[in-house]
Amino acid sequence: MLVDVREPYENRLGMAPQLGEQVRRLAVSLSSIINAMPDWPAAESDTTLVLFCRSGNRSAQAAQALRCLGLERTVSQAGGIALWLEQQNEARQTATV
Repeated sequence: MLVDVREPYENRLGMAPQLGEQVRRLAVSLSSIINAMPDWPAAESDTTLVLFCRSGNRSAQAAQALRCLGLERTVSQAGGIALWLEQQNEARQTATV
């Protein structure tokens, strides 16, 4: 499951990659992530949570906090949306050359 921990106003900066229908998505800002945790369908032990934000800093903080609370299959997307967008642009440029 992809979990967007950005604040709602940041969503205009870009979206996470489309990874197919089998990947669930959830948007829960870092400021409310702990309170939202009990309602998550991802609380199942076999579900991996991939948290992301703009740069990877807040998602790393959130992943660490959730692991401390028992969600061991929680990781942070290194580099965040900024890196994903950069790699996507590089791929487009390479494809057109």
